[in-house]
Amino acid sequence: MIDELLGDGHSYSPKAIHSWLTRVKYNWRSKMNPLWNTVIIGGMNNGKSFLGYMDKLGVAYESAKVATGFGAYLAQPQREVAERQAQISKDEARQLIERCLKVLYYRDTRSYNRYQIATVTAVGVAITGPTSTETNWEIVHLISGFE
Repeated sequence: MIDELLGDGHSYSPKAIHSWLTRVKYNWRSKMNPLWNTVIIGGMNNGKSFLGYMDKLGVAYESAKVATGFGAYLAQPQREVAERQAQISKDEARQLIERCLKVLYYRDTRSYNRYQIATVTAVGVAITGPTSTETNWEIVHLISGFE
């Protein structure tokens, strides 16, 4: 982490970094020069998980599930429906995320079918990938009206 560079043994929690970044982004917005990005901060502190969202305007919140961009419109509802049905396992959650990413890939012409998945636990962070989604464009000839 950035805060560990000094070697003084002090580090910030994910919640503290999220809070600090919200103030930085709000300050830039107030100067009419926003940092044009959306950020998700995730991590563990004292055995408690944290997931926070902030956008270019300084709008920020904490939630158990967050998504940015087009995923906030298409993937978030899919996750809500699947998770409402039952408590899901880690493997089922990964399959759900992969399915959401596949839907997002098919629906967004500017996207790319490669992604990485990060899993944050009390033990540490594991990043898998890059992985590519399997695609099938055989039905593309059936789509009309977008010429």
